[in-house]
Amino acid sequence: HLGRGGALGGGQEGQEDPPLIYLAVDNGAVRHEAERVFGGQLVVREAPITRWNVEGQRAALIDILLLSFCDDIITTQMSTFSYVAHALSSTVPYVVTMQGTCVRDVSSQPCLHAWRHIVLASDCFLGELP
Repeated sequence: HLGRGGALGGGQEGQEDPPLIYLAVDNGAVRHEAERVFGGQLVVREAPITRWNVEGQRAALIDILLLSFCDDIITTQMSTFSYVAHALSSTVPYVVTMQGTCVRDVSSQPCLHAWRHIVLASDCFLGELP
């Protein structure tokens, strides 16, 4: 989940620094790749990368709140984590689709983008209920 926060940059008067990019991710390989690509523009929090204990859950909540303060949010179609951040901020996110394209969503309101996958995999739509 990437957030771009122009208000965080602090350049010299008359010069515009490139925007800072806040990364909230629980995948170490993605984080290392982002560090390589964005270099000094990247801002990350040192926190546990886990969903399975209170410390990791607290870190995730802080990441959600920090993302909600970003000027722009870039997320994936299946990210409930980012849904909460852009809903809190009323920011209309950019969404990376399953095909790898990046599109601006139509609203900041979170919704279940995975509904089609869930419905098609459901026994409820096979003609007979169990």
